[in-house]
Amino acid sequence: MNDIILHKLAEIEQTRNVRILLAAESGSRAWGFASPDSDYDVRFIYAHPEDWYFAITEPRDVIELPVNEVLDINGWDVRKSLRLLNKSNPVLLEWMQSPVLYCADENFLQRFKDVAEQQFSPIAVAFHYLSMAKNKFSECRESETVKLKHYLYSIRSTLALKWVVQRQTIPPMQLSHLLAELNDEFLTARVSELVSLKAEAAESYRHTHETGLENWLADTLAYCEQAAPKLPGSKANTEMLNEFFRHTVRRT
Repeated sequence: MNDIILHKLAEIEQTRNVRILLAAESGSRAWGFASPDSDYDVRFIYAHPEDWYFAITEPRDVIELPVNEVLDINGWDVRKSLRLLNKSNPVLLEWMQSPVLYCADENFLQRFKDVAEQQFSPIAVAFHYLSMAKNKFSECRESETVKLKHYLYSIRSTLALKWVVQRQTIPPMQLSHLLAELNDEFLTARVSELVSLKAEAAESYRHTHETGLENWLADTLAYCEQAAPKLPGSKANTEMLNEFFRHTVRRT
């Protein structure tokens, strides 16, 4: 599959006349709780040659390949990406940390990480994970059994939220790195068991409700919902991003 993905990315560069700056796995394979039948969520950032950006109208800034049961590949233009980074877009903050990198311009990636840290907005990222965690937790409570992946989505989002609330830094992407925020040996062990179970179960697997886990989710979300509005905002520096953008496209 790795070879197939690399071939698809090379094909995109050739047919679209772009340079891929970063291509990484997103979703459950990068978060650390994939099922055997999980698809591959490949996300990338790309740049056009410099002249492409000099136009009266802005052309489409997204590349999307047809999705099938195995592969979901799409990417964002670098200008779109940096505009979103200016707002501490959490999706981009995850892409840059992915443990599965298909290709990367190392200079671009390091600069991107440096800028992301300098521009980081705790309040914006906290509200993103708060919304995600609440939505997934609500789905967990809707029926007699729970999709196991919804439990893990809820747990990861809640731990990322708690990380931002308590540390005010960019939260790790991987669930295993976030588990330090639990500070509860029993819950940590139970979440690890759920991850192991998902590694052997199909995406459609449904799980029985776990009262202790759901009580922790409810309590943590309530605490973070009170704390999130008090977090600091962005340290956005538009000129820094402009310089980064110009430097990047001039190298394409």
